[in-house]
Amino acid sequence: MRRLIAVAGALALLTALVPAAASAHVPENQYQVISARNAYAAFFMTDGCYETQVWVSSTDAKFGGRPGRVNKQGLTSLSVIVYDTCQPTAGKHPPVVFEASGQDFTKLGTTPRMSRAWVSTSYGTTDEATGQPVSLAFDMAWQLDGELSHDTSHIHIPPSDQGVANSHENDLRGNAIAWGSVTINGVTMELPTTSDAGLELIKGGCQVIVRPGQPSDLACV
Repeated sequence: MRRLIAVAGALALLTALVPAAASAHVPENQYQVISARNAYAAFFMTDGCYETQVWVSSTDAKFGGRPGRVNKQGLTSLSVIVYDTCQPTAGKHPPVVFEASGQDFTKLGTTPRMSRAWVSTSYGTTDEATGQPVSLAFDMAWQLDGELSHDTSHIHIPPSDQGVANSHENDLRGNAIAWGSVTINGVTMELPTTSDAGLELIKGGCQVIVRPGQPSDLACV
């Protein structure tokens, strides 16, 4: 489960980086740098026939090229799904009676050492189960559970007729506990504390050096 949530957090970060990649091309022979503070959590609750799942991810990222402008962007996502487990299963899951999600550029708040994090925002969206408009709001907090673990990686594409590429990551990741509330159409639902949560501090960079006058499909990996 933690791996699934970590993937969700990584996808949120990737989505945050897309606008910068689309709007500005970092010239060859330049250095690209990325850093991000991420938090993610999953909540699972049962009340009679109804099973509710809440998924949250949030980031505060910096990315860009050197030389060049540094872009700063937050991205926060929420998904709420309610199943009726008393009804016959339809496919892989019981029938969905409520499904709504939202995403905006709200930045994750964190302490300097990434021991705590918090975020709150609201959306106007649609209940996919009924097609009706719905308002979502939530307030979440995280507390590091234990210590952050250190993970590094370095990928080097050897020199060729085209050039050379180097990328590296220097990351801190840790388990966390999370809690909060979700408000749907003005009705607030308190969420139980969950340990299906994590905090991350991601730092990475990549340099692509292309030989003068050579076409290249070298890219960071």
